[in-house]
Amino acid sequence: MRAGFRTPVLAAILALWASPLLAQAQVMSEVALPFAAPGFGGLSAIHVSQSGRQAVVLSDRGRLFTVALRREGGRVTGAGLTAETVLTDGDGNRDPDIRAFDSEGLARMRDGRFAISFEGTARVAVFSGTGRAATVIAPPPEAARLPANGGYEALAVDAQGRFYMLAERGDGRLWRGGAQGWEVIATVGSGGGLRPVALDFDDRGRLYLLERRVSLGGFGNRLTRFAVGPRGLGAPERLLDEGSTRHGNLEGLSLWRDGQGRLIASMIADNDLSRGRPNTLVEYVLPD
Repeated sequence: MRAGFRTPVLAAILALWASPLLAQAQVMSEVALPFAAPGFGGLSAIHVSQSGRQAVVLSDRGRLFTVALRREGGRVTGAGLTAETVLTDGDGNRDPDIRAFDSEGLARMRDGRFAISFEGTARVAVFSGTGRAATVIAPPPEAARLPANGGYEALAVDAQGRFYMLAERGDGRLWRGGAQGWEVIATVGSGGGLRPVALDFDDRGRLYLLERRVSLGGFGNRLTRFAVGPRGLGAPERLLDEGSTRHGNLEGLSLWRDGQGRLIASMIADNDLSRGRPNTLVEYVLPD
């Protein structure tokens, strides 16, 4: 086949594969967060308030940033950095070993504190509002076998306060538990070069998985929804599948509803601390 030539059928197939609108997901906002604050960048997780006007974003260097979001008609039209919190141990000390602060997953607890999962030294910890680790929880038993750059990027917490963790380079086992121990409730993941990078629940208790693929052409992303029942997860429902590099390196995920009751997925694109690429906030309205 000549370079650049596509039959109508092939073109249609490729367009469908690359389209982010497989389940009527609609782009609502896409804005850069070009803050010049020291340490801002390498963003790996996000939590958006139910008002949609504030976000907490997590750097993979152990820093939490609070961002005010200005909206018009639901869309984000501006953002401002309002606070920064440096993560420390329970005594207020910051570990100089960068692996100790490869912070990747973020989940807001019912009491307002944040749980954070770490990749370099695999674990999950609950942090107070001052950034001190209040509780450190041993990871699932597979942690010792995970590669240094393949640990727990995906973290969520359900209404019962149980943690859900998924390793980026594990075998797809979804772990549920916490300080009392862990259990495998499902095996998830799409294969084809896709790696899990984020988990979150919506207000109806459905679990969402964000995956990322890296290729010579850049980044692609997939968002999948699961019902959660007593026997594990229901059938996967694909909401977003990007075969192109439309949004870059999406890593964080937060589900919330706007004033119209629409279900919103807010995602953050990591610039890998590169000055040549912005940290970007991307939002989709999802089918309910």
